Amino acid sequence: MLRDEEIRKALEKPAKYGVDLDLSRYGFGEAEEFTEIDRDVSKRGMEVGVDLDKKESISTFLHVDYSTVYKSVQRQFKGDLELMTIDEALKKYDWVHDLFWKLRDPCEDKYTAFTALNAKGGYFMRILENRKILI
Repeated sequence: MLRDEEIRKALEKPAKYGVDLDLSRYGFGEAEEFTEIDRDVSKRGMEVGVDLDKKESISTFLHVDYSTVYKSVQRQFKGDLELMTIDEALKKYDWVHDLFWKLRDPCEDKYTAFTALNAKGGYFMRILENRKILI
């Protein structure tokens, strides 16, 4: 389990680089769930080299606020790929707890601490045994 008290102290620790933002000035809510990408969003993605219409590849994910858009990927790669929210994975697999927050120290700075305490969204992806996925 995360070290909540130590992480709460890190909420006052500014990041090593960049502007020190006051997180209390921002709202954090849920985005509505959707499965189709607006044509304008898709067109804007192409302008910066991101093809959101790619149907045969799993190399692109679109995050909107805290919602993960992944339902179509689940359907398309059913039987080859297991894809779910991090919350679902933590409930389904005990071993995911052993991996969670191992790549980054949640006490690194206030942004990382805030995320550790208030995390919503994000995804868990596992290619099933003996399967191949084009990425």
